[in-house]
Amino acid sequence: MIKPRKSVELLAPYNPPLNKRSDFVRLDFNENTVGCSPKVLEALKSVTNEEISMYPDYTELRKLIANLNKIDPKCILPTNAGDEGIMLVLNTFVDKDEKIVLPSPTFAMFKFYSEIIGAKIVKVNYNKDLSFPINRVIDEIDSKTKIIVLVNPNNPTGTSILKEDIIEILKKAKDSIVLLDEAYFDFTGETCIDLINKFKNLIILRSFSKAYGLGGLRLGYLIANQEVISILQKVNSPYSITSLATRILKAAISDREFVKNYVNEIKQNKDYLCNELDKLNIKFYKGDANFLLVDYGKDYQKVNDWIKEYGILVRNRNSYVKNTLRITVGTKEQCENLIDSLKKYKIKSLLKGIDTLLFDMDGVLIDVSNSYRLAILKTVEYFSAETSLEEIDSYKLKKGMNNDWDCTQTILKDKGIKIEYNDIVQEFNEILFNETIDDEKLILYEELIKSLSKKYKLGIVTGRPKKDTDYTLSKFKINEFFASTNTLDDVKNGKPDPEGLVKSLDELNSKNAVYIGDSVDDIVAANNARIISIGIAKDKKKILALNKAGAKFVLSNVNELLEVIK
Repeated sequence: MIKPRKSVELLAPYNPPLNKRSDFVRLDFNENTVGCSPKVLEALKSVTNEEISMYPDYTELRKLIANLNKIDPKCILPTNAGDEGIMLVLNTFVDKDEKIVLPSPTFAMFKFYSEIIGAKIVKVNYNKDLSFPINRVIDEIDSKTKIIVLVNPNNPTGTSILKEDIIEILKKAKDSIVLLDEAYFDFTGETCIDLINKFKNLIILRSFSKAYGLGGLRLGYLIANQEVISILQKVNSPYSITSLATRILKAAISDREFVKNYVNEIKQNKDYLCNELDKLNIKFYKGDANFLLVDYGKDYQKVNDWIKEYGILVRNRNSYVKNTLRITVGTKEQCENLIDSLKKYKIKSLLKGIDTLLFDMDGVLIDVSNSYRLAILKTVEYFSAETSLEEIDSYKLKKGMNNDWDCTQTILKDKGIKIEYNDIVQEFNEILFNETIDDEKLILYEELIKSLSKKYKLGIVTGRPKKDTDYTLSKFKINEFFASTNTLDDVKNGKPDPEGLVKSLDELNSKNAVYIGDSVDDIVAANNARIISIGIAKDKKKILALNKAGAKFVLSNVNELLEVIK
């Protein structure tokens, strides 16, 4: 067999997992999961015989792209996606054994095409926090450097490079090409296009595969000063883009509202994903593109397989950044389904080997927003001070604020009002039992509590007095499901002291238990009792506070256990 050139023989093939992706929700390739603008599909319906049979003319295509970017068409070179743009720049400016500075990890095709040429690749590792290593990149630039590759924002890390750092590199590398990949520009709005005439060594790479939803069209472009574009044009294939590209792109560009709305939706959904991953105590790198890099620890492959069972594809990036999966931000429904699958994995993993579930009451089993929280507010007001439910919630985030009487006294004290503790207790209880306690609502679904009681020993450890606890459990007819109940009256010290938890564990003869609570004191008490804790919270500050206190993860609502328990 005839052997290829040495560099090709040594080349590791690039084999992206493309088989049967259409059967899944595709959150793996950073594509637009909505698809292209409806105007694109309409344009395809009117394609003529002539457009199919003729070789393409790119004059109008260049004008379309130039108008989109408000620059001279002579500064534009359309390419068959970003991949051809990379190959074209490297083939034009790099010879065998010439030096390429490549900050890593980054998009695989830069290394792939560099190896085909036989270039000398000098990798500069991103910082540990995945920020751009500007000083080390600058240090690597010398008279032998032919190209410096910059990806902004970077793939797979999602992190961006400061414009001032790019300018510093352009100045240091005045005799080298700086290839700046802005494939995710539409999600950031940050560009160096204004520098192409100031720095003749700058080439910018763009793509229509992301925000425009034209990944299957394979259309990208290069931006540079006219002199550089004319050099690239000499090497470029004359007909690498189909004649349909102009018609399709014209339709896509005309629907700027579609792109704008999509980008805004992705930003909102990304915030949603970040908030939910925070709840699950999963480390991630938010970045500035349309994806997140998620660190799932040593379970990353198990999680990848689990998600796939739910019909969702994400991308394993462990070979780039250890233990990571890259998740494309999709529609709200797609993101919700992803988070649902991650919650189920987390809960199933956590409950493996568990025989006992212990619950706090307030905010977990019972909605107390119109009872205990309101009683705090009215008690503070009774003693001539003003507060709000928001302020009360902020106090509840602090350690030692599980007891509502203590919380009320602290609020009054911070407002310069000193009241005897017994007076606070008396007024609080009078308000609670005469005005607010009957406004409580049961959070826990009846179906869930029955399912739980069949599989686990159940107990309650609450900061409520026994009288309040018995009243509420009887009112909602759920006391029969709990084999152990420890209240404020049953212990010497309330939470965060673990006494109540330890008593319940002894009473239930528990071997492995989980405590579900909604306050920092709940989580600390579980830690002190040396059992696992799950937090309940929706507010971002509270989520972070519970995770910081040591919660294994945080759920929005206790009923999220239901689907896993069933």
